[in-house]
Amino acid sequence: MIKYDIYKHIIDIFFINNYYALQKNDGQFILARDRNKNDLQITPDLIKSAIWDKKIILGTYTISKNNECQWLALDFDREGSVAKLRSPVFDTYKKAINYGLKPYLEFSGHKGYHLWVFFDKMPSEVVWKAAQVLGDGISGEIFPRQSSLTAIYPYGNLVRLPGCLNIKSGASTQWLGSNMLPISDQVGYFTKLQKTSRDKIERLAEQCVLSPDDKRQIVFNPAAKIQISNPMFRITKDRHRHDAQFPLIMKCLEAGYNHEQILEIGGEWLDWYSGVYKSDYNKAMSDFIKSLNYCENTYEVKRAK
Repeated sequence: MIKYDIYKHIIDIFFINNYYALQKNDGQFILARDRNKNDLQITPDLIKSAIWDKKIILGTYTISKNNECQWLALDFDREGSVAKLRSPVFDTYKKAINYGLKPYLEFSGHKGYHLWVFFDKMPSEVVWKAAQVLGDGISGEIFPRQSSLTAIYPYGNLVRLPGCLNIKSGASTQWLGSNMLPISDQVGYFTKLQKTSRDKIERLAEQCVLSPDDKRQIVFNPAAKIQISNPMFRITKDRHRHDAQFPLIMKCLEAGYNHEQILEIGGEWLDWYSGVYKSDYNKAMSDFIKSLNYCENTYEVKRAK
């Protein structure tokens, strides 16, 4: 398979939606849109620019607008050390195989790992349940993060496309073999990714004791406003889903994290942004705490009935 066909193949596997996200220099991913705010379409040339030329960094969204998924992913990145992560990552890899899945491992290029499972399109709620079972007990994030798209998350969450640069380290992500060593032909390996049968995902989902309705729901007030000195941390009526810490706080609240846990996660997140803030980490953390307190006091957090 020539490289251009590989890039088309990557689109078929990873982009259930035709739209995509681009990572900015500050680390944030933004939905790619034209001047009229129409979603831009992913193309083989963009894949080549990201994976072969390393000129851009792409993000791919988990759930389609029809509430379907064709992959799930586990993001192991909470331990702070690659060495500490190797054992739980490999244990989860073996767990996936025991469930009859075809898992694939990826090194994030910095200090984390991703585990991917691919399949034909199926309802996102089923995939969400299967992902909860496979990712039970891991230290990291589980994708899809939602069972379906919502007004708050009309595009859902995204994952960085494998093969792209990791902006934190400047190194590319790497596919790993079952021995957790890098595959020699990283681009060609995309053609060897096999799909797990839908029935295996459905059987895994049947073991889920959670319901998407069990998670906390946040009722958002679009007129919300808070004055914070740093513009990256400003919540306004016009930008109520702003680009920085607000989505992070929302995700944590939805997951049921308490105040101390969110502060810990926020601290880790801001530690990466220390380059943006230079020596002003304490000021940035102060702003984060203001936003967290504001969200906890303003948004109605309740159990869905």
